[in-house]
Amino acid sequence: MSQRSPYGDSSPGAGAVHHIKTRIRLFGAYVSFHQLQTCRCIGSRAIAATDSSNTQWQRDLSVSYDDVGDVLVAQGKLDEALKAYRDGFAIREHVAAADPNNTQWQRDLAVSHSKLASVYERQGRIADALVELTKGQDIIVALLAIVPGHAQWKKDLAWVEQQIARLQGQARAQ
Repeated sequence: MSQRSPYGDSSPGAGAVHHIKTRIRLFGAYVSFHQLQTCRCIGSRAIAATDSSNTQWQRDLSVSYDDVGDVLVAQGKLDEALKAYRDGFAIREHVAAADPNNTQWQRDLAVSHSKLASVYERQGRIADALVELTKGQDIIVALLAIVPGHAQWKKDLAWVEQQIARLQGQARAQ
């Protein structure tokens, strides 16, 4: 009998997937944050590779890439962070395209655009940062057209508009 995965999947590999995730969590108690995020990403790749059609696993992998990118930004490794964020973004684009009505996955795309923008800004690429922020803003505006009163999306929109205004001010000052 196969074990049920946290995603409700009862495929033969579900028990192995649960075991891998449990081992990653336990291993995280013994390693540094960077090592944990690298291991999480490797583990997520292994899990996602078992079923590329499982969009939730693919989404989890994209989040792992973001986590690695966050660590790399904190370490000042911007080119490597940009690659991690781009890898996560590519997965999110695929997942969002598979179910364009899934608002969480659409919001994930907006988050990816903001992460790319933050690296571009740190690299002094203000125009590229503004392009990414504007793409993210467009997604959030579309989400708010679906659910106008959504509190988190309103906060997201206020934040991205503030970032756009700040970067436009920097661009004018240059």
